[in-house]
Amino acid sequence: MVGIKDQNTRPAVGWMKEEYIGNEEVIATIKKMALEKGVKKEELEAFLEKHAFQFGSLNLLRNLVGADFQLKAAENTYKYMPTKNLALEMLDKPFESGEKALSIGCSTGVTEANLARKGCLVWGLDTKEKMITIASKLAEEMHLSENCRFLVVDGYEYPFSDEFFDSVLYSHSLHEIEDKAATLQESFRVLKSQGRVIVLEDETGKEGVMDAITDSRFEIEEEKVVLPYKVFNHGMVTSVFAIVLEKKRP
Repeated sequence: MVGIKDQNTRPAVGWMKEEYIGNEEVIATIKKMALEKGVKKEELEAFLEKHAFQFGSLNLLRNLVGADFQLKAAENTYKYMPTKNLALEMLDKPFESGEKALSIGCSTGVTEANLARKGCLVWGLDTKEKMITIASKLAEEMHLSENCRFLVVDGYEYPFSDEFFDSVLYSHSLHEIEDKAATLQESFRVLKSQGRVIVLEDETGKEGVMDAITDSRFEIEEEKVVLPYKVFNHGMVTSVFAIVLEKKRP
């Protein structure tokens, strides 16, 4: 673990790829909202210059504009967390057009929209109605509603038939789910026999999910660092891991 100050010379380009949703509009919205909240222009510019490579995580901006900033930024731009999309591109087998994917804990739907734009058929689930509203609006504005649908689900019975999906995605969400065994069991049910579960987690999140994965009906097919670091609002840096699971053979 290293501090932010050790990463200041790292170029921003790798985290700001134009092909991913967000970036320029996110920065423009950040500037506008921060100035409206009374942040001094000089302070804002210094912050943006220092932390440009960190725009995969808007949590850091709470230090400038308050705890409600991330949700408001998402409501205004529907575009954030590009690092999640980069992480998925680093898999040995990235998502392909026509793939049916279930995303559990989809939040505001940016990752799901990017998958739909690649030609995947994506269903996103979240327990928070506000997140689903934002995600649905994003899909509508991007003309992706036919390929990208979102549902509020409170519990561990997902409204899909057995072996319906090619992939199930937990993008930094599995560690937050209280009954990990139940959600993994339901993922097993809706996943095709040759399908895969993809779990993205940082180092701390990974520690919190490995026991549940080990005790599940899945086995680890691939485990790798897909991003060398991701920055959080506590000022520390950690790697992002991808854990790819497949159904255990009888």
